[in-house]
Amino acid sequence: MIISSTPFRYLLTPSMQKSVQNKIKSLNWEEMEKSQCIPETHDSEFCIRIPGGGITKTLYDEGCSKEIAVAVLLKFVSEGDNIPDALGLVEYLNEWLQIIKPHLQCDDPTSSTLPWKIPSSWRLLFGSGLPPALF
Repeated sequence: MIISSTPFRYLLTPSMQKSVQNKIKSLNWEEMEKSQCIPETHDSEFCIRIPGGGITKTLYDEGCSKEIAVAVLLKFVSEGDNIPDALGLVEYLNEWLQIIKPHLQCDDPTSSTLPWKIPSSWRLLFGSGLPPALF
């Protein structure tokens, strides 16, 4: 699949759609596309695929089958440092839930306009640095 629009997508279980569908539509978000369950067959049903999504698809399917309200927000990302992607995803979520109200815009277009606190564990995301005694 080639992404030619925003890298963000959402999925809502039927139970969740009832309560938030109008708000989601007002945000102009894109729903996760369905693809053929069996690729390269024209008679195949369509399924939701979340490559690299871990247990996300299972949680979504369980929410659907057990009538649990579940919203899934996704972002297509590359390998490497995904901290900016995580901040982008939480700002995307904030458009909907308004957890934090945006502050005045700053001049730096790459900085987050919202004051998210980054977990201290992310400092060691790529391992601890080289020990000074090594040099």
